Amino acid sequence: MKKAEIKKILHAMVDSLGDKHVLYHLKENTLPYVIKYRTKKMDKANDDLTEEQIKQLDESIRHAEAGERKAISMKDVKKSFERWLPDEKKQKKKEEKQISKISKKKLREELHELINGIDSKYVLNVLLDDILPDAINNGEYE
Repeated sequence: MKKAEIKKILHAMVDSLGDKHVLYHLKENTLPYVIKYRTKKMDKANDDLTEEQIKQLDESIRHAEAGERKAISMKDVKKSFERWLPDEKKQKKKEEKQISKISKKKLREELHELINGIDSKYVLNVLLDDILPDAINNGEYE
């Protein structure tokens, strides 16, 4: 499929999204990340662990299963790092304020501009195969 055909499908997928939050997150987070970091080389590199990484992972699993290491809750992790992490409630409130100020139409237009600016067929296919179907089916990108 040609790039122009893929872009046309992606535009239709964006237009089918009705949730302003999903549109906002696609525009602000997901598409910029995919455009900047998703490449064949990086995707291939992320698929395989080295032997040393596999050994470390197996060792960590063995320790956890044997009860040799205590698991730490996410709440405890956040508490220990709270002076470095932004306040989640404030961040969410700020984000909600930004989302409420912008229309779905404007978000779609900005997403169309992002898509039109993509030259990599690989990145377009990532959006077509992975990102936008998740957004449409789940209401969010995971």
